[in-house]
Amino acid sequence: MGNVSLDGSKIHADASKSKAVSYKRLLAIKAYLQAEVNELFTLAEAADGGQLPDEMNI
Repeated sequence: MGNVSLDGSKIHADASKSKAVSYKRLLAIKAYLQAEVNELFTLAEAADGGQLPDEMNI
């Protein structure tokens, strides 16, 4: 038939409970970052057209 082997090795991992993110929270973070990227692209397109928002004018 064949051989079946099991390994019971213990390996130290540096997982942090404070850095763990639930799937629901991950989706919220993804939506926030996507909105921020879209805003930055909109600002970049406006800058390419020669129009800068008031807060960016010197």
